[in-house]
Amino acid sequence: LSLRLTLPILTAESCTSGMLASAITSRPGASAIFAGGVVAYSNLLKNRMLNVKIEVLSEEQGGPGEVSEACAIAMARGVLQNSGILDIDAVPKEVKVGMIGGNRHGLALSTTGFLQGGPEGRDGEVWVGCCWVFQGKEGSRARKMDMKAREIAILHEGKEDEAARHTLKEVVAQEALRIAVEVANELEAETRES
Repeated sequence: LSLRLTLPILTAESCTSGMLASAITSRPGASAIFAGGVVAYSNLLKNRMLNVKIEVLSEEQGGPGEVSEACAIAMARGVLQNSGILDIDAVPKEVKVGMIGGNRHGLALSTTGFLQGGPEGRDGEVWVGCCWVFQGKEGSRARKMDMKAREIAILHEGKEDEAARHTLKEVVAQEALRIAVEVANELEAETRES
């Protein structure tokens, strides 16, 4: 990940259950870019901690559901908003010690999905979301992944179910990191052009 932007990174994870945060912090110098994360496996926590609206989470109420582009974006946006990074001026100076940068910017990544199983027709559906605020501009994107084919290939290799699940989480975490690098590169290019 680009360290030149010193863009604070946050995570909001469901199906990867902390593996994305672990992948980021396993690299030397992670404290220069990683602010923290939330594992919100249940819809209750997605709603309460990440501000994902019930209308998004509940398919029964006509929403897209907990495994959707809308939920992935809402999770990323929620952790970014709730982190306090965007409200840096409102944070007491005693709490600012150790905070990354002093500007209102940040990037959040999220993961939500059915790694193994899921409703008929959505088996293996996973969404990776990303939201960012940088130099007064906001953006977001999400990418859908089909993990069913990967699961079949992994199980065909002879891995046990638990090992297969771990590998699937790694694949999703790596895709989230790819998105973060894409966004960081785009923001860096915009900064050079201006």
